[in-house]
Amino acid sequence: MPKHKHTGGSRQRLNSVLGTGLPVSFVQPKNCGRLQQAVIAVLVKALDAEGVGQLNYDHVTLAVPKSTIPLNYRKHRYDVALAVGDRVILIDVLNVDALYWKQGEVTELGEGES
Repeated sequence: MPKHKHTGGSRQRLNSVLGTGLPVSFVQPKNCGRLQQAVIAVLVKALDAEGVGQLNYDHVTLAVPKSTIPLNYRKHRYDVALAVGDRVILIDVLNVDALYWKQGEVTELGEGES
């Protein structure tokens, strides 16, 4: 399999997001795992089905057309961006181990206390 400069390679995965079950190869960034990619795909497809006119996304390859809405804001790159009126909504999909919240009490801000 050829190596890619930016990510160190491509990985063969089952195409469970599209429902075909066929193995496909795609570039998988180190900062976005398989679970996150599946969630991003579901979000993008749902937003597209709702008729969101302008939509942009990263980390997955879908048939949903991308617009030119920027994914970068204040030195951070988000996973999904959509235009709603004169506003841009930015979505970042995070994958956190559930043990984070089991370490101790959770504060009112949702942060775990050790």
